[in-house]
Order: sequence, then C-alpha cells, then structure tokens
Amino acid sequence: MTAIPQVRFDERGKQLPFTEQEVDTLIPLVTEHYAPRRFALCQVVRDDEGHAFDVSIVAWGIESDDSASVVGYSDAYGQRMRGTFQSAEDAVSLLAAGGDLRLAWVDAAD
Repeated sequence: MTAIPQVRFDERGKQLPFTEQEVDTLIPLVTEHYAPRRFALCQVVRDDEGHAFDVSIVAWGIESDDSASVVGYSDAYGQRMRGTFQSAEDAVSLLAAGGDLRLAWVDAAD
C-alpha cells in the first residue's frame, strides 16, 4: 500500500512543495474522495387503476457536496431539460409534478 504524502513545513512554517511522485500519488486519492455520485431519475408509468406497467429513465444526474446537476433526454422537439438543484432528492421533489418519479443511485455512497 502506498503511503499518503504528508504536508511538510520548513523552519519558518512555510509549506514545502510536494514531489512529482507525491503529486502522482495524491491525484487518484483526491479524485476518488471528491468524485460526484451519479444518479438516474426514473419515471414509473401507471395505468388508470394505479398499476405500474413501465419504467423509463427521464434524466441522468451527478451530485457533489453542494449541488446536483440533471440533464434529461431530448423530447420530440429536440429540447432537453437541464437543471441544478441543492440535492438529488430536491430534483425529484421539484420535477415529480405529482407523478411517480424515483431516484436511483448508480454509484454507492461511501
């Protein structure tokens, strides 16, 4: 297992630079830690009696620490829904419009 590079300081308290090898070690650690989580917004289609008969993905999204971005599929007119929300759950709440819209996480939470 590779050791995590430590921040070092000189005698005056100024941070010393990382070596190129330390940078190469840090990059995958930082990107893994801060990577956004992927999710899908799934529409459950129901008949008049409330029975589910289809499920489709209406949009894909990514959620970071402070926001969730959503991009939908193009409609018949070539228009594509895009939005930024405080969270994936907020996107579902605001976009459901009384329908059965569900959040499906693609990436497991760490």
